Amino acid sequence: MGTLLYGVRDLPPALTVVVLNLSGVGARLLLKLGTPVTIALGMALVSGGLAAIAVLGGGGYSGMLLGLVVMGAGVAVSMPAMANAIMSAIPPEKAGVGAGINGTLAEFGNGLGVAVLGAVLNSRFAALVPASVGAASLPAALAAADGADEKARISRPSRPAWRRASSSARRPSSRAVCWRRCCCAGPNGQAPPAAGTLPDRATRTRPQALRSSGAARRHSIDAGRTGVFRRRPPGRRRQGGCAMVDAADRTKSPTRTSVWLEGKAERGRRPTQPAGLDRDKIIAATVRLLDAEGAARFSMRKLAAELNVTAMSVYWYVDTKDDLLELALDAVFGTVELPATDAADEWRDQLRALAAGYRALLVRHPWVSPLIGTYLNIGPRSLEFAQVAERIVRNTGLPPHGQTGGLSAVFQFVYGFGTIEGHFVERCATAGLSQDEYHHRAMRLIREQPRYRESFAYADTLMEARGGDTVAEMRERDFAFALDLLVAGIEAMVEKSRP
Repeated sequence: MGTLLYGVRDLPPALTVVVLNLSGVGARLLLKLGTPVTIALGMALVSGGLAAIAVLGGGGYSGMLLGLVVMGAGVAVSMPAMANAIMSAIPPEKAGVGAGINGTLAEFGNGLGVAVLGAVLNSRFAALVPASVGAASLPAALAAADGADEKARISRPSRPAWRRASSSARRPSSRAVCWRRCCCAGPNGQAPPAAGTLPDRATRTRPQALRSSGAARRHSIDAGRTGVFRRRPPGRRRQGGCAMVDAADRTKSPTRTSVWLEGKAERGRRPTQPAGLDRDKIIAATVRLLDAEGAARFSMRKLAAELNVTAMSVYWYVDTKDDLLELALDAVFGTVELPATDAADEWRDQLRALAAGYRALLVRHPWVSPLIGTYLNIGPRSLEFAQVAERIVRNTGLPPHGQTGGLSAVFQFVYGFGTIEGHFVERCATAGLSQDEYHHRAMRLIREQPRYRESFAYADTLMEARGGDTVAEMRERDFAFALDLLVAGIEAMVEKSRP
């Protein structure tokens, strides 16, 4: 019963960790105080618990109990913060690496802590052993500290060697048990090895599922009570007793279609989530970050900092960065003012209004143009935009077989025009110049180069004929004239298609 009693005495810190983790104390402190302060608080509690053990431990186990509970509280407070510090510092596609590093560091810390504390305790108790004990071992020191009864228990002779040997012979080794669970029979139909023995190396066989190195990588042995081989699908890992898909696999999966097709319903706010945080707020902050820094520099960590929450809080509402970008893309399509399409004879004004709105969207959000070609764009706002465009082209009178061509002619033109304009505006802002300043400086440098002078001589003539005092005015005239050409082309094709 001595070993059991010692185990029971070690339960308070473990129970404290379990209770506080289940109640979400660490997560709430993390959201309120931030990662550095929460980790510092947890380490302070651990240090305080050790100090309490050092001061009160002389009075027996009851004096140590307070210190053990405080240590457990410190561990429970700091664990979520340390895990969040590691996982939020890496991109989602490296989530598996981060989880592995986190687990490795935890195991290394546990082993180092046990070794250091064991050495300190052994030295401390050995120093307290009276000279009459005559031994410097930790069991002897514990016996001396606990009194004559404990000393008598430890000094009690153990079972005879012949009884220990007979028990070992009857009880199969752990290796033998594992072998018998994994193999139903030996090679060539032989009976399974006897309990407590292993077959010769030459006669050992491996389970069929593990004979090839490729199969060994695709399978793992669940040495549970039944000894059954459980196939774990590729791209899944064990966590918390269940298989879950890695964030990297979700992001890179070639089978990914759209956030709107994968049944990812909006989640409500958990009690531990920050007040006021929801998917709409996250999407709005995403749009702001994309406008400020572009899609290439956008990250979930920066988004969490913008919202003043942890990255894990964001992942409660969206599964991956791809999902969030697709949601942001659909949100900005909702800012385009859609014209009414009831009057079929006003299709020219309707077409110009929708084209102007689409161009403004591409210029206002330069990150939109590359994402349009990345995702399916079947969100509710994107579909509403597409349906209005289809009705306008149908109002033109083009035959059905030519309506998709008409859509392509107009909106592919607007896509290219708006994309180039948006990138130019972005380049000028990065350089700290207005569009006119950037244009004049570029043209002056070009004219100074003899090899470009002849090529751009006619360009100057065209610019004078076009008119306009500013870059914005020249661009507006070009866009309007191009739309007039497209409208005239549609009218000509309608006349041509009539019998």
